[in-house]
Amino acid sequence: MLWILTAALATPLVHDPDASDAVERAREAGVQDSLEPMGLDAIRAHAPWSRNGQPIAVCSPGHVDAKAVRGHLLYGELDAARERLAAERVRCAGTRNERAELERAAGLLALAEGDEPKAAIAFAVAKGYDPDVPWDDGFPADQQAIFDAAEPLTAALLVVPTPREVDGAPPEAGALSAGPHGLKVGATALYFRHSDIDDVLAVPSAYAPELPPLADEAARVELTHVLSAALGAGTRVHVAAPDALWTGTTGRSDWTAIPWPAVVIPEPLPTAAPEPKRRPVPWYIAGAGAVVAAGGGVLAGVSNAQARGLADDMSGATERSAYDDLATRAGGANDRVRIGQGLLAGGAGIATVGVVWGVVR
Repeated sequence: MLWILTAALATPLVHDPDASDAVERAREAGVQDSLEPMGLDAIRAHAPWSRNGQPIAVCSPGHVDAKAVRGHLLYGELDAARERLAAERVRCAGTRNERAELERAAGLLALAEGDEPKAAIAFAVAKGYDPDVPWDDGFPADQQAIFDAAEPLTAALLVVPTPREVDGAPPEAGALSAGPHGLKVGATALYFRHSDIDDVLAVPSAYAPELPPLADEAARVELTHVLSAALGAGTRVHVAAPDALWTGTTGRSDWTAIPWPAVVIPEPLPTAAPEPKRRPVPWYIAGAGAVVAAGGGVLAGVSNAQARGLADDMSGATERSAYDDLATRAGGANDRVRIGQGLLAGGAGIATVGVVWGVVR
């Protein structure tokens, strides 16, 4: 029982369909109410709504045909005229002039039935569509006085969202005739019977799928009536709009805004300055020294082997000329041994210097 009471007292919190954190954000903004989260998609699923409770329906296909009703009247077929009138009033397509002729026929039907007050209202509705609609000369002139005395019957109608068409034309500012109308609101085609009292018609399914910023009063006016269709007029509501958390009453636009708390962006942690990129010169020197040392070692080793071989050949030489030649060659080999050893020692020294430089640096 307690949860039923809590639910009844909860304030609706309208939010975008994907805003799963709406309640948490509302709490961060300082809202303490018991909240009932309500996605905008659930709001848009509600049926069209008239503040005055006027009839709304899906309109019938086809174009208004006032001449068909008139034809039945000329032949005295009142039942057929009455049936055809009801069918033509709910057509989707029909200009204001055509609807004026249809309501003039409704007045003529009422006169044929002996109901002059009803006829006077129908003629007033006809003149609301078209103040210049003339009397139909196919009917007795002694009935024209009621028609001539009728004044256009109109009232303001606010349709939200703004319709694409009203009676086959773009909507115009100003009062709208009482009586049936064909409207296209978004992808929805509707029949709506307006009265002589100012009204609001809301079509939730035609509302945008995401909430807009509500700082502009026109945006609040549109949304407040759409919410009235879903929640009823006079309901306290919170709306998690992009620009603020708005609080107000459905059917009114004098809402108040609570700014969203600023998002705190943490300061970045200090980072050590990157070490300067070191040039690999020491390692190039060490590598070059190693190459020189390796080359020197190879030269010394090969030359040493040649010198020993030549020395063996000298010990077995029997002729002076052969001995001298071998001695000369052996001397050259020994010279190359010393050169190789020098390169080996020098290269090793250079390599050592490069390695030590690179490590110490």
